[in-house]
Amino acid sequence: MEQEGSRNYLEPDVNELVICDDERYVCETYIFEPEAGEKALGRLFVAGETQARKDTGKELMELVVQAIQKEYYREPDRNVLTSFESALHQANLVLHDAVESGVRDWMGHWHVAVAGLSGQKMHISTAGNAAVFITRNNKLTLVSQDLAYSPITNPLRTFAQVASGTVAARDVLYLGTENFAKVFRREDLARFAIEHSAANIGTHLHQLYMDQKATDPLAALVISILPQNILSAARSPLAPELPIGQRRKRDAVMPLTPRQPLQIHRSALRAVIAIMMRIAVLVWQWFKHRFWPLLRRGSRHGGALLVRASAVTGRNMQTLAKQGWRKKGQAGVELQESPAVGLVENLAMRGVSLQVTSWPRRLGQGLMSLWQKLPGISKIFAIITLILAIVLIVALVLLRGKRTEDAQIQRASEILHEGQTKEAAAETALIYNNRDQATNLLNEASQQVAQLKEMGLYTDETKALDEAVSSVTDRLQKVMRVSSTDTRVLGDFSIITGKQALNKMTLVGDALYTFNPETNEIIRMNAEGAVDKVTDKTEGIGFFTDAIGQEADKNIILLTDAPGITIFDTKDTKLSSQDISFSSTKPDIKTIAAYGNRLYVYDRSAKNIFSFSKTLTGYSSGTAWVDDKDFPTDNVVSMAIDGSIYTLHQEGTVRELFKGKQTNFEAEKVEPSLAGASKILTREEFNNIYIFDLANRRVVIMDKKGTLQQQIMLDVAMQVTDIAVASDEKTIYALDGTRVLAVPLEQ
Repeated sequence: MEQEGSRNYLEPDVNELVICDDERYVCETYIFEPEAGEKALGRLFVAGETQARKDTGKELMELVVQAIQKEYYREPDRNVLTSFESALHQANLVLHDAVESGVRDWMGHWHVAVAGLSGQKMHISTAGNAAVFITRNNKLTLVSQDLAYSPITNPLRTFAQVASGTVAARDVLYLGTENFAKVFRREDLARFAIEHSAANIGTHLHQLYMDQKATDPLAALVISILPQNILSAARSPLAPELPIGQRRKRDAVMPLTPRQPLQIHRSALRAVIAIMMRIAVLVWQWFKHRFWPLLRRGSRHGGALLVRASAVTGRNMQTLAKQGWRKKGQAGVELQESPAVGLVENLAMRGVSLQVTSWPRRLGQGLMSLWQKLPGISKIFAIITLILAIVLIVALVLLRGKRTEDAQIQRASEILHEGQTKEAAAETALIYNNRDQATNLLNEASQQVAQLKEMGLYTDETKALDEAVSSVTDRLQKVMRVSSTDTRVLGDFSIITGKQALNKMTLVGDALYTFNPETNEIIRMNAEGAVDKVTDKTEGIGFFTDAIGQEADKNIILLTDAPGITIFDTKDTKLSSQDISFSSTKPDIKTIAAYGNRLYVYDRSAKNIFSFSKTLTGYSSGTAWVDDKDFPTDNVVSMAIDGSIYTLHQEGTVRELFKGKQTNFEAEKVEPSLAGASKILTREEFNNIYIFDLANRRVVIMDKKGTLQQQIMLDVAMQVTDIAVASDEKTIYALDGTRVLAVPLEQ
């Protein structure tokens, strides 16, 4: 492998080989160079073959390649693998749309190889029977083995898988369609690659094709990875180019446009609105081409009549005004020079009120008088004009609202399409166990689902996307969802306890034990589910609050609220109170654990775990066990022992202590977090650690290296308060109220 410093000096030398004399087929090769801001994404290569079908195949090939190119270079800030997977998913959507529109013939003959090269990183994918070979050190390898299948049955899985790797100097890659591996033997491909010049290799392949008198259509790209300083020398001027009719011109610029988001079927209401809009368009066209010319001619005639009528009215008003002035002069009234005063006096002489507050009435009377004097044709056109003005205003308002709605629909469609793309990319990342990338993609897709729910559009599609994201998230988090039908009711403690709720359950041997928190009665359930009471009410020892099993001695150690310790012997069903002295004056005992003949107690008041040895009458004085200053001793929730002590903390972390010191144990993160989990279980003979998360109704299973094995999600209908694990780790027993449910574990 080349050193990191030499990576920038490797350049691909590319040659195209397209031989397709059969008009029934379309063979194409494509080479895309990055623009200035896209250098990090490198180059994109495509070689494809499909059936012509009267140019339908060529159009579909161009459309798919355009979608790949646009999506690959759409966001230059993305990493190469994400861009490559998104581009392939976009191509799958284009092909899916083609099938939905009735174009399905391509599925039986669609052979395409796609490669993205950035620096030394190469990502490839194939569809149909296309092939990708790499030659390194004279050894030829088929790197596209099992990446695709033919014929294609699901267009959304056309480009289903991605293979990634690193190229080195003097590697030679062949991207070929279906007949490439049939026409050329592997020995010849490895032998030609020795020359390293892509042009010379392409010439040899073309000559061999002719010598064999082959007729099979094929398209291929030869990519030779060379150091930059010898690239120009490797491009031999003696290597002839193929005839222009047999290859695609590199300088041809396709009219590439972004693919429109996946169209979603409209609801019935939107279909009715679309029909109404179509009718409105037809009415407008009729109005524009038929009625409007007549209206214009009528308006011109009506306008001329209105002008003449206005002129006559003006002259009559002047005559009346002069008569009024003469009458006032004869009466000896001083005349004002203001025309407005004369007009007011003239109106007063005609009996019109001069109060300022009556001007709306006078205006209305004036307009009515003017209306009555208009010719009939003018009245008709005036009414039509008013109606058209109202219609125009309403249309503008509706158009603005429709534009806003269309913009929102378009935005929702883009968000939906982006969410679908990220969900599919996360699924692909999960196939290659790229869990971090899958987690990021799923988080982004979840955010887009939330946006779609707020917008209230494409509800069915949003629901489907939400379910798909949840399904992939379950796979990522190794979730197994358990419903009531997946469980078996082993037995019911209510036969003894009645309806009294139970909170604790302990497994010793093959029997389950619980206690009544109000009476201290201990009840046993055997492997067949039969229930019996093994102790009666107790006095003088306090009420039981917690219990742990001691498998070696077949005992149950019970913590009381005093606080104190009591041992129940399952063999002779006897209870015995134990002497114990805690370190703090007001002990706050949160959890206990036992290993061999030693008892471990977490005292929150003393902020430490204390170790006690067994004596004849109880337990010796406790010894502070944790001496690691970095260990958080103030928030331990539960602990379990198998030689090491595993502690569960309030914030959801799990830690391992050995001889009082923390180890390098690191639990894998799970979603949602374990904050609020209440119990941790393990034993020396167990392979796994079991964490009971009451808040999220789940059991998280990890191995003792911290690797997540499984998450058991319990049905929301279950009210589980405690769990126990069978000694063979094949069954989890869940305490649901008073019932015990047996949940099988899938290994």
